[in-house]
Amino acid sequence: NTLFNSWLNAYNDSQIKTIIEIHYLTLDDDDGNIGNGTPNYADIDEGFKEQGFPGYALDFVVFSNVSLLDDTQDETGPYAVEADITAAFNPPVGFQQLHYRVDGGSFQAVGMSLVSGDTYRATIPGQISPAKVEYYLSALDNTGKSGLFPKGGASSPHGFYVGLVNSWFLADFESGATGWTHGSPNATQDDWQLSSQFGVDTSFGKSGDPTSAPSGTNVWGNDLGPDGWNGAYSEDVSNYLRSPTFDLSAATGSILTFKRWLTVEKGQYDRATVKVNGQQVFINPFGQDLLDTEWVDVEIDISAIADGDPAAQIEFGLVSDQGLQYGGWNIDDVEVFSVSAVCPQPTNYCTTKVTSALTVPIVGATGNPSQSAGNFVVTLTGAIPNTNTVPFWSINPNSVPFNGGFVCVGSPLTRGPLMKTNAAGDATLPVAISPAMVGTTLHYQWWFRDPADPFTVGLSNGLRVVFCD
Repeated sequence: NTLFNSWLNAYNDSQIKTIIEIHYLTLDDDDGNIGNGTPNYADIDEGFKEQGFPGYALDFVVFSNVSLLDDTQDETGPYAVEADITAAFNPPVGFQQLHYRVDGGSFQAVGMSLVSGDTYRATIPGQISPAKVEYYLSALDNTGKSGLFPKGGASSPHGFYVGLVNSWFLADFESGATGWTHGSPNATQDDWQLSSQFGVDTSFGKSGDPTSAPSGTNVWGNDLGPDGWNGAYSEDVSNYLRSPTFDLSAATGSILTFKRWLTVEKGQYDRATVKVNGQQVFINPFGQDLLDTEWVDVEIDISAIADGDPAAQIEFGLVSDQGLQYGGWNIDDVEVFSVSAVCPQPTNYCTTKVTSALTVPIVGATGNPSQSAGNFVVTLTGAIPNTNTVPFWSINPNSVPFNGGFVCVGSPLTRGPLMKTNAAGDATLPVAISPAMVGTTLHYQWWFRDPADPFTVGLSNGLRVVFCD
């Protein structure tokens, strides 16, 4: 009785929420997993439903070892998803399906095939970049009761991007504030706190705040609950947390993502906002409290506001009235990124000329030939060491005999800088890809000195490069 009453007083539940049922079931639990039932689950759940509560759904189908696919530049696919699927109470499990959608379209269902034991597998077909793929799993037990992974199913699927992911801004707060600022525009309480300021991991877990970070140990939040604080934001406050400015001048399709644990009264009274460049991109619901009970992934398209801006900025804000107060914002892993098409891989053509040292000079490349990647380099390997070399290129290919080899580039030619190969006979040419180059094709070749060759000339083969954004 003491434990029960203390629990109720500590949580002070004031609304009909599933979390209240979880409190009771946790007290009744005997194995650390209320999802598989508790000794008195049937009576407790029935009692709550009689009083208008939604009830607590058991995990009739259990998913484990699920493939959580990462971002990829592979457009060919397929993308395989495997999972161990079992029935918790009424085996066997059946009707296992993978549901996927592309770029926010309708979900498509694919049946999963048995691999072995309890492991099932299905695939998502390859997608042309840039694309966002989301998926979830479903299955039924022997009595027709269903299960989903993730539990939210279509409302909270797992997702990954196909394409070249470009990160423009990233803050995980593990190195401290790093340029983030906070304050109160009307001189009310500024309760933004960084967990490392108090020598704790994340927060003190008061007023519904988390006790662990989604990654690392540091988070920003409203009143994290150190000594002298209760973990909840105060009444009649207005405060903000602002990022340092960051450069999106070369970004196209900017996306803001972060992890949140937010508890705030309905927007009619208290407002939790996110702004980008002063424009609001998120606000909590007007007619109901927003009470996260776990870290939530948030993703917001900010391209119309921030693309091309050399000094973009993010702001998290909180405004409260005199009524009910909750834990407020908890924020981690803030990132702004974009996804661009994967450029075709550069391809070799034409015939190389073997050197007097019997090495084979090859023109190649590193990085991605895209403007947004900004890391493309044309390379030469296998030439004569420590000798003069010059790269040259053209929009046109060629294959004309010249000095014992072939000129692989047609006119009009553009000559690169004179440089020297290194001790291994290698050289590099960084390529700055301008907007005008996007969608064009260039052909590259290297010329170099080969004093022991009858023509004193060395020539690589050719490299065809298609540039993209």
